[in-house]
Amino acid sequence: MSAHYKLAPDVIFIAAEDGSARLLDLGGSFFALSATGVHMLHELLDGGADAAVRAIVGRFQVESSQVETDVQRLIAQLKEARLITSGAPSAWRLRQVLADKIIALALRGPMKKSPSGLLILARLCFAAFGWSDTVRAWRKAIPRGGTCPTAVSQEYLDRIDADIRDACARLPFVDCKERALSAWFMLCSHGIPASLVIGIHWFPLGAHCWCEVAERKLTDYEDRCGTYQQIARYDLDIAQALPETVPATAPGCEAR
Repeated sequence: MSAHYKLAPDVIFIAAEDGSARLLDLGGSFFALSATGVHMLHELLDGGADAAVRAIVGRFQVESSQVETDVQRLIAQLKEARLITSGAPSAWRLRQVLADKIIALALRGPMKKSPSGLLILARLCFAAFGWSDTVRAWRKAIPRGGTCPTAVSQEYLDRIDADIRDACARLPFVDCKERALSAWFMLCSHGIPASLVIGIHWFPLGAHCWCEVAERKLTDYEDRCGTYQQIARYDLDIAQALPETVPATAPGCEAR
């Protein structure tokens, strides 16, 4: 029986106009797929390796032995890069429960009031649990029922932004993900409807993350964030913000 494969939780499929695609691992890397590889991946995710071989042989009228070799090679490459999984769902659920409990406990203490503490915790969470489980657990830990101010002052947003940047200057091991997640948590905890945003550009290929309140960009410069096309957005009340397939064509400067 052919194994059932799916994209790993931290992977976004991004389609290009020429039929090729990139798999963005939110841990910080990309995997390029040709147009043929895209078709092979879709068939693999839909029906498994055997179904993928049959579909590709039927469509392109090629030798099944060669197609089987190509499919198995693609599976090996994607599994080595941890971009697909065929593991039991229970294993993922166990990791999610563990992440929820550990992160909820950590965010109940004084750490949640310290920008430096939040940044360090974010770094540890991403290393231990990956992007998806970390963001989900931090969202669940945000206090609910807070009242948003009728008008969020720019001075207040400036202060949150400055606090995160000042803390980052003392913590060289944190990056855009940690900055954005920490600001998002702080703002949402005070009832301010902030968004956690992921963007991508193609030339050179890169990704970036920042925090937004309405049109205001935080944790990075407005002009820099504007060079990225948004591919995912997390709000307080949205349980899943990662799209399975997203067109992305915007060029820009290199991500850090």
